[in-house]
Amino acid sequence: MKKQVQRNGETEIQNVKICNPLRVTAITCDADGGNFGRLLEWEDTWGERRRWAMPMEMLSGSGEELRRVLLVNGLSYISTTGEARARLMEYISLCKPERRVTCVSRTGWHGQVYVLQDEVSGEGAEGVILQTTSVQGRDFPCVRYNGGMAGSTFPVTAPVTLAWRLPSVWPLLPPLLRLVGMDGGGYHLKGESTDGKTTTMKAATSVCGGPDYWQTWRATGNALEGCASRRNDAAMMLDEIREVDGREAGNIAYMLANGQGKGRAGTDGELRTRKQWRLLFFSTGELSLTEHAAKAGERTFAGMEVRMIQIPSDSGKFGVF
Repeated sequence: MKKQVQRNGETEIQNVKICNPLRVTAITCDADGGNFGRLLEWEDTWGERRRWAMPMEMLSGSGEELRRVLLVNGLSYISTTGEARARLMEYISLCKPERRVTCVSRTGWHGQVYVLQDEVSGEGAEGVILQTTSVQGRDFPCVRYNGGMAGSTFPVTAPVTLAWRLPSVWPLLPPLLRLVGMDGGGYHLKGESTDGKTTTMKAATSVCGGPDYWQTWRATGNALEGCASRRNDAAMMLDEIREVDGREAGNIAYMLANGQGKGRAGTDGELRTRKQWRLLFFSTGELSLTEHAAKAGERTFAGMEVRMIQIPSDSGKFGVF
């Protein structure tokens, strides 16, 4: 940014730094020609390349959230002066690179490509990107590639039980649901304490890329709705069903399996777009869904139990194992 200053009665033009190098490398919009954005790229404090498909709505208002996301993700300098902050937003909005990229608002299948938080696979993957209000994979544990087949093999010395066998392959199933035209659902591993339920879940989580991928049931229905929308065409792990309110448990099971969030109205009274997903969720607990709901004075129905199939964790010897 250039700024005029008076020095010794003469006007000088000075260059004022707005921020560290920040490049606008593409214009983004969805397949319907809406939800425009800009693909931003920069180097963080350690010299690692970062990129973010930023929705243009981030430029509304003061731009405080825009600056917060950039700073949190390693853009180590942004000027604190009001004029320079405004120039930063002007720079981003006025850049019109030739490259065009199709943006999507959720992970999972989109046509022939499969979108993860920070990676896209399939034919035409270079022309598709996930666009959200934060840099993906840093505010929410996500699916990641984690090694190859060579590091995933191990000797098996004895037959394994269903309770142990299912979680080993279960995280691989959700991406296939769309391909075979099936809806989502869930499995609940029920058994006594210390019989290996959580260990089994952690083993299943390793298929998805990291130990931070799994979470507990300790959340409201609205919070789990938000989590589910980020697990579209992927696995969702929920440990210990007792940690969720028993009055909500049945409805949450319905919601996760049916793949649609609660309808909500905007400030103008119009219905907002519902969050949607297709996933398989894996649950554990010492209580069944029916038992947990009953303790809270709630009934469960056949539809709930069909959508969340119970599997006993005790194989008769050594718990799950």
